Formats: sequence, C-alpha cells, structure tokens
Amino acid sequence: MTDALFADRYELDRSLGAGGMSTVRLAFDTRLERYVAVKVLAEHLAHDSGFVVRFRREALAAARLVHPNVVQVFDFGMDSATGRQYIVMEHVDGKSGAELLRERGALEPADAVDIAAQACRGLDYAHRNGVIHRDVKPGNLLCNRDGQVKLADFGIAKAAEQSEITKVGSVLGTAAYLSPEQTRGEPAGPASDLYALGVVAFQLVTGRLPYEGSSLTELARQQEAGLPVRPERINPRVPPALGSAVLRALAPIA
Repeated sequence: MTDALFADRYELDRSLGAGGMSTVRLAFDTRLERYVAVKVLAEHLAHDSGFVVRFRREALAAARLVHPNVVQVFDFGMDSATGRQYIVMEHVDGKSGAELLRERGALEPADAVDIAAQACRGLDYAHRNGVIHRDVKPGNLLCNRDGQVKLADFGIAKAAEQSEITKVGSVLGTAAYLSPEQTRGEPAGPASDLYALGVVAFQLVTGRLPYEGSSLTELARQQEAGLPVRPERINPRVPPALGSAVLRALAPIA
C-alpha cells in the first residue's frame, strides 16, 4: 500500500483491473474502515471538461441505485494531488463473467441461467429507475464467492459519449455486445441492455459469441442476416427451451 492517502481517505492496494479509460484498485477506506474498489480514470480524461461533467452526472445517477444485483457506488470526485477523477464502489470478492469464461469455457446451463437471471433483475431495477447500462458484457458481471451476481460500471459508457476520446462516427461499447440499433448509430435504450445480456447468455452456455464480425460493418451484416446457430447445436447440454430463450433475446425488435 502507498503511504499517502488517495483523495485524503483511501489507502490504495493491488490492481484489480485496467482498461483504456481507467484502472481499478483495491483500497482501504480509512474513515469507514472497509475495503472498497476505486476506479481511477485515465489522466487524459481529467482535461476533457465535457467528460468530467457527464461523468459526475452519471456517477450520481449510479449512486442512487441500491439493489442486490448492482454494484453500489459509494463516492466520486477528484483527487487534489493528482487531478484524477475517481469513483469508489463496493468491492466484490470473486470473479467476473469474463474470468469464468476464460477458466471454464461454456458454463453448466444451470449456472449460466442463474447468472443471467440475476443480471436481469439488476437491469430491470436500473431501467425502472431511468438508468441504462450501455456496456453489458461478461467483464461487468461480477460474481462473489456466495454466487451473487452484481452489475458494474453503470453510466461510464454514457459519460464517454461525445468526449474527445470518442472519435467521430464511432459507436461506444464493446462491439460484440452492441445491439442492432447501436451498430446503426442509434441511441441505446433498455432493449439494448437486454440484447447485450442475450449475447452474454449465448456466450455463457456455448463458450463463444453468437456473431464474430471483425468490424461494426461485419457485425451489422451478420445481425441483419438472421439469428445465429441455436446454442444447443454448439453445446448439446443446453436444453432446447433455454436455447430458444437466448435466441429470443437476440431477435430483432419488431
């Protein structure tokens, strides 16, 4: 751990993950005496005033979400010593859906259903409170040691829209999980989150993505061509009824 407190409060510990927009560190909250996860945004984002305004607005909206299947946001702000924006969340001691896929490949159908059902409950709660996730993917589904699933990173994707890091004409989000309307450049809505969760469910039961285009154009072409192969044809352990449910989540909106 470092000697100096981050934001005059948090003792930063080991890294929990890193990406293009941020790094996540395990930290000890010296005021409340508990471990938390601190997401520190990339240095270049501190100079994007539009992003900072949107980030604070979305962090506040996410902090209002209190649900067993949503990672709780405790705090957000700027560290005066470094000028870095940060968000403090509950620490989920376990593994992400992405880690489970890397370790196991396809999950047992019952385990996949449990993860997807819990994620559905978290999304339903968020949508009823006017919050859209916009970046549902295995890495944002955190599974603790008791089997509880929590959705992480609400609002971060929306905060990055129109920022300097988002190039003109690009579509934000992990491409494989983008809904057809998002690949067309249309705004994301609740249905976009459910489509992305359908992609995750397909991946959990088969160990692979339903569409594997190398670009947004190719992804859109495959989506327009029709539904992917039935999950039970890839993994015979998948019950046909479950395969049908997964494909319904991927079906175009009528």
